Amino acid sequence: MHSYVPLSPTTFLERSGQAFPNRSAIAYPDGTVTYAELLHRSRCLAQVLKRLQVGYGDRVALLTENNRQIIEAHFSIPAIGAVIVMLNPWLAEQDLLSLLDYCEAKVLIVDASLSEKIFLNPQVALSHLQQVIVINHGVANPIYSGVLDYETCLAGENGDFRLDLR
Repeated sequence: MHSYVPLSPTTFLERSGQAFPNRSAIAYPDGTVTYAELLHRSRCLAQVLKRLQVGYGDRVALLTENNRQIIEAHFSIPAIGAVIVMLNPWLAEQDLLSLLDYCEAKVLIVDASLSEKIFLNPQVALSHLQQVIVINHGVANPIYSGVLDYETCLAGENGDFRLDLR
């Protein structure tokens, strides 16, 4: 008898992380990421989002260029039933803020190099936005007060979260 499991991005990563843990999942100029590493980090991000009370149907906005964190987010966000809102980093500040307000994202994951487009416009109140997570946070900066650092968030989780279970 043979078993059937529908293939989705989350079941794909769970299966690949277990079947091919040492194979390269992502190659980028600074190195590679194995399936086991991608699975662990994606599970950790899913845990972070669950702790931030992101649930089914909630929106998580992403403002970043292509990087490994965005790939992790594309596995983690659907795993908890949330919706990915990918914002175009080439848009003007006002357009980004309008889209962020319109989609009513609960969490924003933003690259530090693009965060000024969001944080330096004081006249826009994004009341629905409950938390901001900054990638490549780097050194302390007054712009970043009250936000979470992406790597610190992941380091605080154990990765005991299956992406393919609801």
